[in-house]
Amino acid sequence: MNKKQQRALQQIIVSRDIEETRIAVMEAGRLAELTMEQNKPMAAVGNIYRGRVKKVLPAMQAAFIDIGEEQEAFLYIDEALPPGWKVQNRGAAKPNIRTLVQVGEEKIVQISKEAIGSKSPRLTSEISLPGRMLVYLPFAGLISLSRKIVDVDKRERLRTWATDSLAEGEGIIVRTMAEEASVEQLQTELNFLRAKWKAAYQETGKKKTPSLLLSADNAVSRILLDRSEDQMLEIVVDDAELYHELRGQAKAIYPAMFTKIQFYQGKTSVLDAYGVDKEIEKALYRQVWLKSGGFLVIDQTEAMTVIDVNTGKFTGKSGQQLEDTVTATNVEAAQEIARQLRLRDIGGIIIIDFIDMKQAKNQQIVQGALQRELDKDVTNSYVMGFTQLGLLEMTRKKVRNNLASVLTKPCITCSGKGRILTEQEVAGRFIREAKALIRGQDAEAIVAAFHPHVYEYVQAEGRREQLAKDWGVLVQFISRETMHPSEYQILHVGKKADSKRFS
Repeated sequence: MNKKQQRALQQIIVSRDIEETRIAVMEAGRLAELTMEQNKPMAAVGNIYRGRVKKVLPAMQAAFIDIGEEQEAFLYIDEALPPGWKVQNRGAAKPNIRTLVQVGEEKIVQISKEAIGSKSPRLTSEISLPGRMLVYLPFAGLISLSRKIVDVDKRERLRTWATDSLAEGEGIIVRTMAEEASVEQLQTELNFLRAKWKAAYQETGKKKTPSLLLSADNAVSRILLDRSEDQMLEIVVDDAELYHELRGQAKAIYPAMFTKIQFYQGKTSVLDAYGVDKEIEKALYRQVWLKSGGFLVIDQTEAMTVIDVNTGKFTGKSGQQLEDTVTATNVEAAQEIARQLRLRDIGGIIIIDFIDMKQAKNQQIVQGALQRELDKDVTNSYVMGFTQLGLLEMTRKKVRNNLASVLTKPCITCSGKGRILTEQEVAGRFIREAKALIRGQDAEAIVAAFHPHVYEYVQAEGRREQLAKDWGVLVQFISRETMHPSEYQILHVGKKADSKRFS
């Protein structure tokens, strides 16, 4: 899909604790995107491995490859084809997977989709290294220009430069941000990406198989790579080490962003100060209210996501006035649905049951409103349209686990009919609040109580000791059976002597 340049001005709020880094994208004061990344290494999208083929499945046209992570990863025939095969053999039947990969063979692959639920990570043999203006393809042998670059002369200039600059077998994707770049800027980035790949590739002979050759850029680094200066209002970071790291990267690759990076030192957590925590809480609800008084009900299952649109408090009158009211509510709902899909990171098949409209032209108005909002999303989606039953069908690319599955888990009390926060999410909320309280009160000690399941988590793997070291205070945790698993209580922040009464 050709994404139109309709991006709103953005604030980027970055919060890091001992477990993870959260990156919130705010547009017009509302949370638009939330990225959560574990601080410890994991099998992330973009990681490049030298793996070994463990199993070939001819019936599925796929293979399992050991990449050295907990799960073996999945390589489909489409992602295993040689570079340029699809272009050269347009319309031809695909070869059998056994002609491309054999058990025991070593293969360089890249993660294209994270493990989702019980599904293994997806792989591709089409290696790519993204930069700010270019995506370097070491084995592709092709040149592709962003569709957003429409000026014929600029396209010709960029294509000529790419043709002259690439070695045999290399390929490149020229991104939109390259449109106004000088030849020197383009060449500098190409040289950087080429050297980055060369250094990783040279390690293949030194490392055992399977092994990680090159880690993907972390989510914070991608802030600088994927956004233009004009799109960015500010980047607010609450971690001193990360703040200096980000400013160093900006100074090296994008000086114009340098002054927009700010260090947060407020007395509340940065996510709370910017309203992010409240927005996250709302994003876990089934029901989403609209300004018109209508509301959405969002139900996610393994197979698909179903969204129901309701008129709610206001239905209007009969006849044309009712049709106009329904259409207006549906347009508002379409805009909010696009936002919720992006915020909740919902992918796969999506069915939307809009309020019934009598006129086909109004269905087109609503579908157009939905499409315009989806065009602002960097994740690809495809709207099929309305069915005979009046349901709208669409899909959105599923790259990682959705927000609800990351932050919550099935509730054991109601046999999985409801969901509660994960232990990691409860601990993370406590850490962010406690960090701000300690900073604001110049405390010597902090005491907090948790449900036993969460207590076990925060006590494990030296987490309490690490927090005490990071904060420079006494950290004491208490287990309470009576507490809800999704809650915590901060019992004391202050003098060390006063904390003894909780022992």
